[in-house]
Amino acid sequence: MHWLLWHGADTSVVTPRGWTPAHIAAIRGNDACMQALTNNGVSMATQDTRGATPAHMAAAHGNSFTLQTVLRTGVVSSELWLVAIVII
Repeated sequence: MHWLLWHGADTSVVTPRGWTPAHIAAIRGNDACMQALTNNGVSMATQDTRGATPAHMAAAHGNSFTLQTVLRTGVVSSELWLVAIVII
């Protein structure tokens, strides 16, 4: 991920479901990728076609470390805090 980011990878590309690289890192629980994305200014507020953010995806898939990385960025909705408290 670091190599791709260093070489100008497009982090705004989305899948047909509206998933960004941050959504996929959250789903897979890849904390190192999530940290690289947040360190390079990738938005954690981007919503997919169903309105889910990377934080929602991390919480829904039980990836607590990845969720903590997203929560540290400060982009969180109030209802997600309730989910985060239960998972963490």
